[in-house]
Amino acid sequence: MTIQQDIKSYGDPTIIDEVDAVVFIYDREGNLLALNDDRDTSLDPLLRYQITANTDYFVAVTGYGNDSFNPFQLGSGSSGDTGEYKFNSRLLPLSQITALSNNTSTSGTVENVSVGSIIFGNIGDDNGFFVGASDIDIYRFTPTTTARVTIRASANEAFNADTFLRVFNANGTEIAFNDDENALTRGSGIQIDVTAGTQYLIGVNGASPQARNYNPLTGAGAANGSQGDYILSIFNNVIILDINGNSNEYALSAASQNVTNEFTISADKTELGLSGNTWKKLDIGGYNITKNTILEFEFQSSKRGEIHGIGFDTDNDVVNNPQNLFQLSGTQNWGLNNFKNYSTGSGWQSYSITVGDYFTGDFNYLTFANDHDVLNPDSNGQFRNIQLYENQNNISVNINGSSNEYALSAASQDVTNEFTISADKTELGLSGNTWKKLDIGSY
Repeated sequence: MTIQQDIKSYGDPTIIDEVDAVVFIYDREGNLLALNDDRDTSLDPLLRYQITANTDYFVAVTGYGNDSFNPFQLGSGSSGDTGEYKFNSRLLPLSQITALSNNTSTSGTVENVSVGSIIFGNIGDDNGFFVGASDIDIYRFTPTTTARVTIRASANEAFNADTFLRVFNANGTEIAFNDDENALTRGSGIQIDVTAGTQYLIGVNGASPQARNYNPLTGAGAANGSQGDYILSIFNNVIILDINGNSNEYALSAASQNVTNEFTISADKTELGLSGNTWKKLDIGGYNITKNTILEFEFQSSKRGEIHGIGFDTDNDVVNNPQNLFQLSGTQNWGLNNFKNYSTGSGWQSYSITVGDYFTGDFNYLTFANDHDVLNPDSNGQFRNIQLYENQNNISVNINGSSNEYALSAASQDVTNEFTISADKTELGLSGNTWKKLDIGSY
């Protein structure tokens, strides 16, 4: 049989003085067997535990914060939350365990997830049923588009689980696995190419030397590992760029200096967030940068690292080509510093860079730097609304009796970038705090 301890406080409209409760179950010697703090949708705990007939158990309910008490010692423990709650206990038949569990691909509560899903999970607990250290959480994923995706089982807090992440095909054959996404986290992460309409299985369990041994179809081979909360997330590895007036998705991948691989992509795919010590690149094909090429974007950062920048690369060797990266902020001087003017914490700032003033040629990648070479890197930077185009802002100038159009671009002191050009291209209007220049060659 399974005993269910259902505590209601926040979920009961008749209770005024609510309490953030925790429920515990002990054996007759006072050894802790299981506990539950919050259920998925509420601060009210729900604990289900498989019990043995003719065996004594003790159940305790306390306020959050009082977790060091001795169930056999009056007055032990520490200060915790206080308030009212209602206690309901009942026995459940073992047949309900399958309906509560998601330990195999055929279990009753396997969730269907998709790109954009954010799932709060727990290793050791399935819908309030205490499974223990050998718990496995299986998810079903059928993408609607063919793309490269990132799947993460994040452990962002001190007492979260040390996760182990696996991806399988529908037949249970392993495609990819990961323990720690990088050296600075206990969370797991996988980047994988998926095919539209194809079913995949995602497995999350606690890290251990045997964490990779289980069968996702049957649950056989499950090993004891780490327990605790985690967050499962799935997102596309593409960013939308506007190149010469056409908005398309471009694949994001790790650049050569990428270390912690901490990044986010907005739901509309127009904003890239980097944190930690992370370098990324977008595959833009062999784009030819000319004297008229303009790069426009917005940038912000709330924690400065050593190098925050954006630039271009041909062979994923950005570290040896600083002359192709525009530094926007950072404690180090690296790359082109003409636009290193961002004030940390000042919010979004717009940039318009005439790339052709600094270099030209064919480039395969648009690169992003968030460099922070320290023990616990925590810098961040976000880029959004990125545009790459050929400047059509020409002005007609008569030089030595010959009228020709010359490219207009931002001068080094340009701030607000406010200007107008007459229909016949013979008149230039400036406003705000704007500096412009015309490329007239070597006159």
